[in-house]
Amino acid sequence: MTLLSRGRRPPRQDEPPLSDVAWKLIQQCWVAEPQKRPTMKDATEQMMAISQSVSSARNDGMLQDASLSPSTFSTTVRRTKVVPSTTLY
Repeated sequence: MTLLSRGRRPPRQDEPPLSDVAWKLIQQCWVAEPQKRPTMKDATEQMMAISQSVSSARNDGMLQDASLSPSTFSTTVRRTKVVPSTTLY
């Protein structure tokens, strides 16, 4: 929380695996100016597109690791508590 209040963000971790597209979305959501962040609708649509592309890649045999199934992804997204970052500044 201290890092966030100073305008710093956590670094990208190696585990669990995270696509470049997902990381870009996370960074967009962390932009300090609220009007420059994606809307919740846009972020949700992008997350679902990421989930679908991962699912398609698995079905096509392009991904060997099934550590995050689409249903697990959806459940995780639904259970994630969203705290507006404007309250942190």
